[in-house]
Amino acid sequence: MAFQAIPDTFLKVYGPLIDKGYHPKCWRQATGAILAKPGKPDYSIPKAYRIISLLNCLGKVSERILARRLGLMAENGPLLHDSQMGGRRKRSAVDTAMLLTDFVERDKANSRNSSVAFLDVKGAFDHVAKGRLLQTMHSLSLPQSIIDWTRSFLEERLIRLAFDGQIEEFSEVETGVPQGSPISPILFLIYIRDLFQNLGDVYLLSYIDDIALATSSTSWTKNARILQREVGKLTRTGDSQAI
Repeated sequence: MAFQAIPDTFLKVYGPLIDKGYHPKCWRQATGAILAKPGKPDYSIPKAYRIISLLNCLGKVSERILARRLGLMAENGPLLHDSQMGGRRKRSAVDTAMLLTDFVERDKANSRNSSVAFLDVKGAFDHVAKGRLLQTMHSLSLPQSIIDWTRSFLEERLIRLAFDGQIEEFSEVETGVPQGSPISPILFLIYIRDLFQNLGDVYLLSYIDDIALATSSTSWTKNARILQREVGKLTRTGDSQAI
């Protein structure tokens, strides 16, 4: 609605900022709302909570524009692995679940046993290393303006935590991509894309930071051996890349 009211102003502001790869400092300030995760047995420990970054709305417009550009690149080129779902158009959590269900049902019809190992990338968005992400983007030959914008977006970020009616002073954020940003999911997918390049005898699916490795055969023991081997390869790759 704002764009419809003043389209020329929007174009004059966002066009040059994105083309030059700059995200203004005032848009890099966030309020981190600390929210309790539902159904946790002990709310006295930090893991029972998550932080959602409340970001400047004008800045989120810029973030959404870049997220859509990266999404289009992902659908029309090798930006992401085919198995990476979420953060992309028409690749929802429902699509991921249906693909995995189809894999199991087809093998069941052929009298084969299916086994699945479910993994989770611990810390996900909070642990994205800026240098590693930018290095991956360079290796993919992404436009320099997008790489520069991503660097600007992640540099000198400030956050103040809000919990139970109290708000802290701003402090600097050294690593990670902000929860609540439209571009964080696809930046995270780019960050972990290399995890999925050298896996062998498994059917691979992932939804953002949740990963499923599936295999099938006539032997449960063989399935377990294959999954153990491939999970080992995946974790070694993650360790070597500090993911």
